[in-house]
Amino acid sequence: MVFYINIEGQTYPVKAGGVIFKYNDLYLLQQNTDEKYTGNPKKFYSWCDFGGKKEKEDENILETIIRELREETNNVLTNINFDNNIYYYIPNAKYLLIINTVDNKIDENLFGNKEIKTGRMRRCQWKNIFKVNLHPRLINFSKKKIINYKNIIY
Repeated sequence: MVFYINIEGQTYPVKAGGVIFKYNDLYLLQQNTDEKYTGNPKKFYSWCDFGGKKEKEDENILETIIRELREETNNVLTNINFDNNIYYYIPNAKYLLIINTVDNKIDENLFGNKEIKTGRMRRCQWKNIFKVNLHPRLINFSKKKIINYKNIIY
């Protein structure tokens, strides 16, 4: 099943989504070990958002993002306020990216160094998003289409 969003009167498919937290000029990102991309199960890959693909139980893309957030932060973060965010649609990935501005810097040490659900090693850190090696899906994300939360079709 695919979800859809409406941008300026056109409908676009969304298969996955994620969130990046922003505090001043820093962004909370995660970096996973990934043998698929590095050839080494202990080598870290590029920095990315907290997110992933839709699963059967998800009724809309925002539920997907919240579920993935819970999983990837080991239930440290369990929800976000959807009202005051910037939303980007990344067409080639059919991906909805949310930039969530926070008033207080979340302690990056709360998440641990391993995702409990998958057992995959990873790290979470506040970074200047323009000075790190980003996941290919996120490169130039700021040039993607910006949408309004109210335009999301469930």
